[in-house]
Amino acid sequence: MKRDMFIALVCKRFDELGAPKAEIEKQRVYIKKYLDSLGIGEVSAELDGEDPVAFADEIFKIIKARGLKNKEEAEPVPIDPPAEIETLGQELEEESSYGDLVPEDGTREFSISDVSSETSLEEQEAFEKEEYYQTALTGNPVFFWILTVILSPLWLTVAALFGIGVVVLYILLSVFVILYVPFLILLILGGSAGIIAELIYSIVKFVAGEIHIGLFELGLGFALAAAVISLSVLIYRFGTKYAPKIRRGYFGGVSRLFKRIKKVVRRLREVCSI
Repeated sequence: MKRDMFIALVCKRFDELGAPKAEIEKQRVYIKKYLDSLGIGEVSAELDGEDPVAFADEIFKIIKARGLKNKEEAEPVPIDPPAEIETLGQELEEESSYGDLVPEDGTREFSISDVSSETSLEEQEAFEKEEYYQTALTGNPVFFWILTVILSPLWLTVAALFGIGVVVLYILLSVFVILYVPFLILLILGGSAGIIAELIYSIVKFVAGEIHIGLFELGLGFALAAAVISLSVLIYRFGTKYAPKIRRGYFGGVSRLFKRIKKVVRRLREVCSI
């Protein structure tokens, strides 16, 4: 899904929920900054699994819980309401409390709903630097650190292998981008030589009267030709179209993966807090 389309659907839902225009535009800016911090580009498959309506509803709950800046425009108050309506309004207000937004244990997973119109400039900068998680965590993470120390041989090994794998894959990709043309030429020349040799050898066997060997060599020559052609096309296609794009966005993809891993670690820290 396109990022602008996703943001437009979220803002449309804000309008349906009765948010003021100024509030909608402010949230549009915050959402863009949040998606930028996640490394989501103009078109991202990550947004396909996200429901913009539910996304907007969660944000609007937080906005309502903290209070709309332009509350007078969004919720006009009637003058001298009848006692029955005033009583009913108080009951509805009590029933529609937002205390269920935060679990009883005081921990929750961070989302875009934390960005509201009341967010100060300092809070927004901290959010962009991903320092919000450090202040949002509650409880004593002593159990988390105990597990971290106990399992350090395991996660250090995995981290080392992951780092080595990232570097090795990038080196191989770079070598392929640089050398795929000479390799393609050698493949075509070597394959052509092998095909010609098989055809000549099959003709010799036909002349010698060994028909079965000649047919086998002829079939082997055709199979070799098909393999060389297919492999050459795949190497050329990958080298000209896909490899340069993968190389340019390689570390961006690794960065997004690293951010996902950090989110999992933070979530584990919340779960292990006592």
